[in-house]
Amino acid sequence: MIGRLLLAACLLLGAQAAPARAGVLDRLRERGRVVIGYDPDGSPFSFAQGGQPAGYAVDLCRGVIDELSRAVGNNLRVDAVPLAADARLAAVRSGRVDLDCAATVPTADRHRAVAFSPVIFVAGTTLLAPRSTTLRFYRDLDGKTVAVVAGTPAEAAIRYMVAHGRMDAKIVAVADLDQALARLGDRHADALAADDVALHGVIARDHAADHRFVLVGGLLSHEDYAIMFAKDDPALADAVGRAFARMAQDGRLASIYARWFDPGDPALRLPISPQLNVIFHMLANAE
Repeated sequence: MIGRLLLAACLLLGAQAAPARAGVLDRLRERGRVVIGYDPDGSPFSFAQGGQPAGYAVDLCRGVIDELSRAVGNNLRVDAVPLAADARLAAVRSGRVDLDCAATVPTADRHRAVAFSPVIFVAGTTLLAPRSTTLRFYRDLDGKTVAVVAGTPAEAAIRYMVAHGRMDAKIVAVADLDQALARLGDRHADALAADDVALHGVIARDHAADHRFVLVGGLLSHEDYAIMFAKDDPALADAVGRAFARMAQDGRLASIYARWFDPGDPALRLPISPQLNVIFHMLANAE
């Protein structure tokens, strides 16, 4: 696992052999501004706050933009475009946005279309259930119904486990997390499978209400998150890599993480994972 993450962290720190074309840095230098995409409903990674983008991935993008400004010799202005999840990859590929400042899993299919920053977060699929549940582990889902959001790594993890006989559960795929929560709330599902950071957010909101839900079981899978940008642009890739190395060396990666995930409230507290800590340490010591 750690070996895979280290490889992902290093991708931008080495040479990238790709044919040159009119690059993103040339475009930024010419127009004096950078366009970022963000997910207005993707808290805590990116979201709309007072009409402006905010969140963990957005703060990391600001560090990248500082490096891009140095690279083009100009203090770049920032324009932000809210994007639905299914529009973000196309926006990067078309050049509509220069950076996608949200959390995306760098799958093999996506790597064929876009490039990715070093890993910014390591998430895992886990289960949410009503507080009265008797579920303790995924095997307890035999004969029960689990809700998932269609197209997510959590859906893939649950379907894999069912297909390989690790549990015998009925899967209900819905369009988004709110619909999955509704299935759970009205008892049309016994559990909800999603990434742990999203479910910690649900728990945090629920603790302000009536403590309806609890997390159960361990992690069923691991997913890496990263920031998307244009593929086959070595100058841009080098700038992104330098930005992450600089933020690791001056402590910004750790402080930005702590701001969004480790504020001390037990309902919100997500200390940095050992895997991500290794990545940050490696970036800080890159030459």
